[in-house]
Amino acid sequence: MPRLCRYTGPMLFRITYHTEQHRSAARGMSRKAWNFCDAEKRGSFVAHDDGVQLVEQSQEVSELLISNLEETLKLARTLKIAMPEEGISLHHDFEAVFGDVGPCFVDTLVVAKERGWTAIIDDTALRLFATMDGISSAWSQVILQLARNQGVITQENYSTAVEAMLSGNYRYVSIDEETIRFEWEHGELPDRLGQFLDQLALPTNDKWSVAQLIGPSLLQIWGTSGGEDRCVEYASFFYRELSARIGTTAAAKLLDDAVSAAVARAQRNRRMSALPALLKSSSSINSPAMLAVDINKQVVEIVQATIGNVVKLAVQNCDAQLNC
Repeated sequence: MPRLCRYTGPMLFRITYHTEQHRSAARGMSRKAWNFCDAEKRGSFVAHDDGVQLVEQSQEVSELLISNLEETLKLARTLKIAMPEEGISLHHDFEAVFGDVGPCFVDTLVVAKERGWTAIIDDTALRLFATMDGISSAWSQVILQLARNQGVITQENYSTAVEAMLSGNYRYVSIDEETIRFEWEHGELPDRLGQFLDQLALPTNDKWSVAQLIGPSLLQIWGTSGGEDRCVEYASFFYRELSARIGTTAAAKLLDDAVSAAVARAQRNRRMSALPALLKSSSSINSPAMLAVDINKQVVEIVQATIGNVVKLAVQNCDAQLNC
């Protein structure tokens, strides 16, 4: 057995376990960072359902994180500081856990509680305690998404921020359809796109969520110039990249689910546009659910004849190519 010492980054391997005892031990190890006595290897163990994974962190990434922290501190010094007021208390369990750690944890939630603000917290445990005390909270990526959606920052800026979060070993990082489609269409940073796909392919991800990311994007692309050919390219791209990460069988199943996700999105969009007029023009008492039956059926046929056929063609073309 290799000698363990305090972990200091790039390297990636996986340990599998077959009993609950091994699972518990692995999860215990995931709370610490170790190094196999190699000064060039740096990272941390992360436990998931299939094993334990060592997530790499290079010296360059460490220096980048330090640099980002310095920039954050410079920005923080320009902001107005909201001080907590006397008379506001938090849940007693929170006080017991964090009271001796530092006033910043307590003060942050006190300020949010007394002003009714949403606390931006990247720590899961801290958000849990905030919820116990009735304090609204969100993690920082939500703010980035809002900023992008409202045009405050560009998609390029957003993608760069998400890449930094992944490089910083954030446990929860969301990759949405806009980001993947943007990276695919521009293709200027293939390594970043590959990093995003690695995140999507993690075994702990909900497969339907990934399908919902692919399917609606195919709908969007279909409605653009050269939509059918570009849809084939996009579906082929996903099948190829996912096959390399999770295998062809799982990738084909995921793309099949993506067609179902496209159907669900198209049905919702069609109901939202068609139902109000149908309800107004109907002379009989019909529930929206009954009126939606025909709409849903029509949409299934349309999406299967378009997006469904595109996905089938993409899978067939890729399977027919030895290097796909």
